[in-house]
Amino acid sequence: MVLVVGVQAVWRSARAARRRASELAVYAAAQAEEMAILAEHLNRNGFELRNTSQSLFPKIRQWQAVLGSPIVLAAMPWALRRLFGRPLRRR
Repeated sequence: MVLVVGVQAVWRSARAARRRASELAVYAAAQAEEMAILAEHLNRNGFELRNTSQSLFPKIRQWQAVLGSPIVLAAMPWALRRLFGRPLRRR
């Protein structure tokens, strides 16, 4: 009787392991397909992305220089309140 229960347990665990392995194989195949599509997209548009980054990064550096100044940082809460239409708080 113990042998029958042991065989059933082993058979069920092997069946569960095979099911999980097949699910993992399907998931891995789907991920590999998505990665292949992404790699193909990047290969197709890589040159455009590089040119875009070359023109965009200097503009970002200029904005960082402006927004990093202390006067702009000090005025930012006031500008945000005015932008959203909230009045200044009275103390």
